[in-house]
Amino acid sequence: MDQILKKALKERELSQKEFAELIHVTPQAVSKWLNGESRPSQDNVILIFETLGIDLTKEMVLQNSRCRKKGMEMTELQELDSFEKAKKESAFILERVGIKHKYSYPVYVLLSWLLPAVIGLTYHQSLNSKDDDEIDSGFIACNLRDYLDEECLHKKKGLYENHLEYNFYLLGMDLFESFDEYRLKDHDYCSDAMASWSRFSDALIKSPTSPIYCELRVAISEIVDLLEGA
Repeated sequence: MDQILKKALKERELSQKEFAELIHVTPQAVSKWLNGESRPSQDNVILIFETLGIDLTKEMVLQNSRCRKKGMEMTELQELDSFEKAKKESAFILERVGIKHKYSYPVYVLLSWLLPAVIGLTYHQSLNSKDDDEIDSGFIACNLRDYLDEECLHKKKGLYENHLEYNFYLLGMDLFESFDEYRLKDHDYCSDAMASWSRFSDALIKSPTSPIYCELRVAISEIVDLLEGA
């Protein structure tokens, strides 16, 4: 991230002092960013985007993915067979990562809706998988990582922002086509997971200038790292 900032300032022929004045921080703060001693707050990330046109959020996500972290022992996916259990597992994961203390409260609330929904989605996928590979708890991290992937379906179909959004669409279609619980083993579980995903989607403002959205992406990357034991 420091190299990206240095390159941007050099290209625009801005001194550290001039850049600091533009985004209303001290030259000392800018110096620490450029030397890799600290990183900008989410508010400053937004100001940098507005001033220089560079999105440091993606680089912060990459920095998290490069950090070596000890993985955590997760509950077996087969045991997470109800939405109440999914919520309990979600609360455990958020506590282990320290989301409530390290990030803003809106991000904590958003993740308290997103994570159990993703656990429910993953459980449903495990019951209906036609692949040879068994879907286990590790796929919770895979689904979360898919939220950070903005390349695939958005460009191809213009309908979905990422793979995770598309997977929830498929889950919704399964629910729509199942008019009784006998045709879908985890009907209530899927319904609750979809409701939780909808709360998350309706509340989120997707914009590179939204500090909540930027912060959320970094928080998700940290959860993925912990779950994968990267």
